[in-house]
Amino acid sequence: MRYPRSPRFVAARTSAHLPARTPASALDGDLSRHGDRDSAHVPAAISRRLTRWMLAANLTGSSSAGSSLPGSSSAGSNLAGSKTSVSSLGAVCLAVLLAIVPTIARGQFDTPSTPLLPGLGPNKAGKGTAGQGNGKGAGVGGKEAGGAATSKSEKGTGGLGVTKSVKGAGAGNSAKTSVSGGKELGGAAAPMLPENGVRLDEQRLQRWQFGVTIQSPGECTGMLATVPVPTSWPEQTVKLVKEDISPNVRRVAYRVLEGGVRQMVVEIPKLRAGETATALITVEVNRAALRPPLDPGVFRLPDVAKLPRDVRVYLAPSPLIEVSHPTIQKLAKEVWADQGDADAWTKVERIYDWVREHVEFFEGPIKGALAAYKDKRGDCEELSSLFIALCRANKIPARTVWVPDHCYPEFYLVDDAGVGHWIPCQAAGTRSFGGIPEFRPVLQKGDNFKVPERKDAVRYVPELVKAQSVTANPQVETVRQLLNE
Repeated sequence: MRYPRSPRFVAARTSAHLPARTPASALDGDLSRHGDRDSAHVPAAISRRLTRWMLAANLTGSSSAGSSLPGSSSAGSNLAGSKTSVSSLGAVCLAVLLAIVPTIARGQFDTPSTPLLPGLGPNKAGKGTAGQGNGKGAGVGGKEAGGAATSKSEKGTGGLGVTKSVKGAGAGNSAKTSVSGGKELGGAAAPMLPENGVRLDEQRLQRWQFGVTIQSPGECTGMLATVPVPTSWPEQTVKLVKEDISPNVRRVAYRVLEGGVRQMVVEIPKLRAGETATALITVEVNRAALRPPLDPGVFRLPDVAKLPRDVRVYLAPSPLIEVSHPTIQKLAKEVWADQGDADAWTKVERIYDWVREHVEFFEGPIKGALAAYKDKRGDCEELSSLFIALCRANKIPARTVWVPDHCYPEFYLVDDAGVGHWIPCQAAGTRSFGGIPEFRPVLQKGDNFKVPERKDAVRYVPELVKAQSVTANPQVETVRQLLNE
């Protein structure tokens, strides 16, 4: 099955292409433009400028005498002493203001935004037999090149759990770190399944590796990479067990997009010709298959007015899920035309069976729900999209679940007590309604995401790499691979 939403789930090497020299002034769009900016960027820029001025004015704590302030009327006055003239302080302030104001006017305190490296967009992936995978927040921490020490921070902006800061000498040697005992990726335990709903079945423990390596034949500056990584869901727990980060990586942080997608954010300030930057993590995923509820008769169609906001969004259109199209709206009514007083479970199952009966499984280019209905053929994405579109048109929240090389839908019903339940089904492949015999890790849940570095919504959050400037095409390798079974 094709997996066009992101690079392959194996180490897929992609050649990135940018003009031989791209001026920073011509580049736009980075983390800082969307509220997830590392708050250290601007203070650091100001600090560097002030440090230079303070050194010139003997404000950095030096004990040497005889340094005079620029513009001071007293050639021998020293600010390190206890008697500082008002005129000297005024001159300091004036010098600082004269230097800062033009800088602000030119906008130099803004980190210039950077373009996506072409060729790193959605690729087709290898074939599989059943399944693919898809959140908001930002954490800061990271690596500084030069020096030698390792420090770890458990806190990040936005409540993100694992943020690493490393100092190391040189820019080519990898700094490998094993995390003793493993940590929950994100610092939170997996949510629990509600009673009366789907049930955990057999569990399997797997180790997966995620990340990116960038090899630069020329000079690259201001590089940013984002890689979606799995997070805990009711059917899986994810623990970080190892990090392999090269010293030329300044920061590795984790943020969560609205909808629950966790991203690894990698900042690389500069790569010289011949250098390679590596940012890889190994995670341990304990994934359970899901069994159907014991009593499907307890479920009801949800009252749209009472739906939580984070559930109501799954009634709206998404990329390639054209809920509002008149053809989909008409079809949704026709599929339920003979259902009468059937219970909620039976009605949703009717949509499920109709899609499987009327859309032949066929691998081809991505085309969405409407085209799948018109063409009467499609693969796991088309079958899932059409099922989701028909559910949403009938006021039943539904969403896409992505696992490596496959996707399947979940729909939302409430029980007699008014508790909401997400319930899976297998749109393509062996029939499975109400449960799912799937052990590959859930990568993402949802199909309408806003990524800070992109203007358009995406149905799957892909890997992304961008740079401020390059002198030669870097080789970028995004990694998503199973290490053991």
